[in-house]
This record gives sequence, structure tokens and C-alpha cells, in this order.
Amino acid sequence: MPRLSKKEQERKKILSTVQMNKNKFDYRTYNAVIKKINNFERIDFLKKYAKSIELVINSNEKKLTLVKIKKLIDNKKLIDKKKNIIKVKRDFKDIVKIIEKLDDKDLLLVGSANRQLYINANHLIENKKSELWYTFFYDANDNNGLEQNEFIYITENIKLNSNYIRQLYKQGTTNCVFKPIIEWCDDKINESKTKSTCDRYKYKKNICEKLEKEYRQNGVADDDLKIIADKLQINLKLTKPFQNEFT
Repeated sequence: MPRLSKKEQERKKILSTVQMNKNKFDYRTYNAVIKKINNFERIDFLKKYAKSIELVINSNEKKLTLVKIKKLIDNKKLIDKKKNIIKVKRDFKDIVKIIEKLDDKDLLLVGSANRQLYINANHLIENKKSELWYTFFYDANDNNGLEQNEFIYITENIKLNSNYIRQLYKQGTTNCVFKPIIEWCDDKINESKTKSTCDRYKYKKNICEKLEKEYRQNGVADDDLKIIADKLQINLKLTKPFQNEFT
């Protein structure tokens, strides 16, 4: 039997771990996880995914779905980014004592996949206790929500000030705003059935080429998009990564 490569050894190890803990997943999620493991082509991705699998298997969650797995991983990332983390066994009185000591701080509490709480420093202590109870402890179907071996992670919730970053549209040797407009003008010129229509798009293309040279060095600012659209007498529709397109 041929010796397995390091990548296949890692894959076999992860598959074995998942199969041994099959009862932790719901049916569809189990199949999806197995498929994902089999589809990885790089060993570094396999090792990274193995850490995530270990995290979710060691959690108190049952019948894991893809949504629960994502929340568990996201919570772990959130915890890792925070400093001065307090790890405390899931005990209401102990956690209240910590909240009382940190009464002047905005706090973030992270527990299992579906439990996360932001506590505002300005809230009264009784309100904080109530928020804590109903987030982590109140569950009529689970003995008041008390689960064995669960921990709550507590850290100061530091608010970051946002800064506006001025967007400039510039890519490659030809500006990314004007290139598609010029190509659009060329298409319209080729499709034109009358001389007047052809001349109109040639005129637009001529203006566009002049504007492209004008903005080539520094790019196009958001504020200039309307000016350009007005000069060309067109509507601009932009699509940004991770955002909806806008006009």
C-alpha cells in the first residue's frame, strides 16, 4: 500500500475526528463538513480547518448546523482579538461579581454559539444582572440554561472610532471608471443605424477620452462622479466589493 502524503495524512486525521463525533452534527451538516474536508487541496487549509473542527467538537453545542459552527468560530476570533480576557465558569453569582467590579466599563461577554452580550456601562447594575440572566441562564427547556463545563469570556468592549477614507477610482494604465464607458461608446457606435446616432456616441467617446487623460494620474474622487456623468449625459452604476451596486 503506497504511503500517504502529509496532506492526505492530515485529511485522514480530520475525517476520523469528524466521523468519531458524528453525533455532534446534524445530518446535512455532517455530510457538508465531510465534503469540505475532501475538497481541500492545500495542507495549510486542512490544518486551519482542523482547528475549527476541534473547537466546535469541544463546545457544548449539540446538533451542530453550519450556522452554529460559523458563530462558534466567529466568537473564537472575537475573543482572540481582545486583550485582558477573563475566563470564568458559567456561574451567575461569580459573573455578577466581575460585572460589579467593572461597573464603569462597557463589557463584552461571549459564551456558546448563540450567546453574546454587550453590557453598557451606563446601565444600572440591576439591568445588567437581568441582561446577563436572560442571555446566558434563562432557558425553560434546559434546566434554566445551566450547562456543564461552559465558560464565559469577559472583556472590555473597546469602541473604535471610524475614519472616512476618501475613495479614488484608479486601476491600471487606463482609469477603471472611463475604460468601460469608452468600450460602451464603441459598442454604441458599431450598433448605430443612423449617422446622427453614431456622431452622438463619437462625441461622448471624445469627451470621455479627454476626461480619462485628465484623471489618469490621481484617479476619480466620489464627488467627481456626478460631474463626469453630467458632462457625458449618462447614468453611472458602480459596484463595489461586498456592497450593493449604487447609482
